[in-house]
Amino acid sequence: MNQVIKTVAFWVLIVLSAVLMWKVVQTGGSGGKVPEIAFSTFMQSVDRSDIVEVVISGTDVYGKYRNGNSGFRTRIPANYPAIFDHLREHNASIVVRETATTTWPTYLLNLSPLILFGALWFVMIRGMQRASRKRVRFIYEAVTAPDIHTALEKANEMSREGWRAVSISAGNSSSTMVVVLMEK
Repeated sequence: MNQVIKTVAFWVLIVLSAVLMWKVVQTGGSGGKVPEIAFSTFMQSVDRSDIVEVVISGTDVYGKYRNGNSGFRTRIPANYPAIFDHLREHNASIVVRETATTTWPTYLLNLSPLILFGALWFVMIRGMQRASRKRVRFIYEAVTAPDIHTALEKANEMSREGWRAVSISAGNSSSTMVVVLMEK
């Protein structure tokens, strides 16, 4: 039962990592949909009254052109209040948004795929260590008998129970003892 819970948790972790990675990539890729233009090109477009609306968030400006409503993005210099008057003179709609302050939940959300992959790596390494420890941890038992025939019969019985013969040794004195070392 414990192994089933570990397996289910492992697969939930993999699926959750994949979903979070997809979300981060999807969110990160949304900024590339509109082309970035130079500030001088932006100002020329404002002078020609080609811009219908802009959204200003700190020094980032996102906007739409009058013809075709295609979008753009650019950066304006910090502390440049004259831009608002210039946009109003050329009838551009202005939306001002506060700059997003990054808080610890945002950092945690952005790092969550890395954290989940780290946890997945940890679980996999632990499993490999546990498997290698099981391979190394053998149980040995010695079968002793006065003659080789009896020792081999006992070893054969143990092999039916999952034991495996590792070595056979016999003494060469008058009281010969046969030892079969078995492992499981």
